Amino acid sequence: MPTSAILTLAILAAMELSGKHNKALALAKELRLFSHIPSPSRWNVASRLTNPRLHRAKVPLGPRGVYWGYIPSKRAFFHGLKLHLLVDDGKFVHELNLTPGSFHDLTSLLLLPLEVEEGKELYLDRGYESHLYEDLLREAQGVVPMVIRRRNSRRYVPWLQYLAILGRRVVETVGSMLHHLFLRRIHAVTPEGFVLKVFLFVLAHNLRLIAQKIA
Repeated sequence: MPTSAILTLAILAAMELSGKHNKALALAKELRLFSHIPSPSRWNVASRLTNPRLHRAKVPLGPRGVYWGYIPSKRAFFHGLKLHLLVDDGKFVHELNLTPGSFHDLTSLLLLPLEVEEGKELYLDRGYESHLYEDLLREAQGVVPMVIRRRNSRRYVPWLQYLAILGRRVVETVGSMLHHLFLRRIHAVTPEGFVLKVFLFVLAHNLRLIAQKIA
């Protein structure tokens, strides 16, 4: 089966079927989208989504200390990964990565390429606040950091905070749009499969935006 067909089925599952590849295979077989539709077991091999099954189909990500994080806005702990996105005003995702729950948000920001045009504003949440890195972005890349700051921050300016909160809403909207694409729980039997499904959801989101512009 060609790679293009595998990718098409994976995107179909992410875009319309909540990431359920079995349903995508059944639909493709019913509509005769391709000359050959593999069985679910062969599909798992072709798409490299699975290795030997894990205990009770729950994906153990690693040591609890590494993947154990805290969400200040919800005042709740969680075990897993954090998704970081770089989006534009049109809600298109340009860059993303996943980091363990215990990693500081600023670590993820340092791992992103951050290919942002000179003079553009970069809206950041409180977790990304770093005066040193903000100055580097401003001086080296010509980017204007717009950070949602804590009230006790030395750089806290009320009217700038208002603009930062407004700009940051685009990211929150994209997060909601991604949540609508998948169910409350993403089914995966390996960490690699889970990460791949998350990336496919983001790709499906971008393709849907492109289709809307063409239409």
